[in-house]
Amino acid sequence: MEENATMTTTSTEQGETSVNEAAEATPQAESTQSETPTSDSTEAVAESPFLEIKYNKELKGLTKEQAAVYAQKGMKYEQKYEKEDKMFDTYKSAYANLERIATLSGKSIDEFVKGYEGKIDEDYKNKLVERFGEDEDTINEMMRLYSIDKQNRLDTAIKNKEAAKEQEEKSLNQRLADEFAEMQEDFPELTDFSALPDGVKQAAFGGMPLGYAYLLFKHKEAKKAEAAQKAQAEAAKKTTGSMNATETEESTEADRRYLKALWGR
Repeated sequence: MEENATMTTTSTEQGETSVNEAAEATPQAESTQSETPTSDSTEAVAESPFLEIKYNKELKGLTKEQAAVYAQKGMKYEQKYEKEDKMFDTYKSAYANLERIATLSGKSIDEFVKGYEGKIDEDYKNKLVERFGEDEDTINEMMRLYSIDKQNRLDTAIKNKEAAKEQEEKSLNQRLADEFAEMQEDFPELTDFSALPDGVKQAAFGGMPLGYAYLLFKHKEAKKAEAAQKAQAEAAKKTTGSMNATETEESTEADRRYLKALWGR
């Protein structure tokens, strides 16, 4: 399963990179057999970009390939920073509450935090005074050990938090690996996780079951195809109706000419 677990965000990007490299490695025979475009056709392509975007207050023309690359990078960026955005929202809410409490105390946030931490240290020292009286040497030594212990507890809390985050990522990767293996039983054409559409992977990273995300994607694509076929059929129907109307008008005119020649009027 560890091999399957290579479907992390990093491994996904590496897989996608290798796919792109393979796509770019077009056989030289094909390139030599294709006709070299004339300078006029090259200029025409350059003058007609596939997509125009506004960047730094300037319009920038992109080819179809460039647009696809930028779109893929955008999807990766959105996927990468989605969790960070949610975390930022949490921190933003906590910061707002802290600012409110500090304001009610008549202090800045920095002053409030330092004052609160100082109050904890002062309470601990007061307990030492109650226990050891005026023995300053003992109290100072206990305070030194207290500071060391406080720093150790902070370091341990940070390590635990990082370990929990790492474990969460491993669990996510394992879940996706298992779900992808199950999907391959129903969709044998899926040979690599990186081949999944970016929207499917993004939904799965966000917590949606991978199989459901893929089925939802296929459903949407089927609806798009159905709508396109319907629009094409409607267009063909209108074209056929227009042709029939033209043929009817031409037949009527031909009949009038025939009757006029037959009856002399």
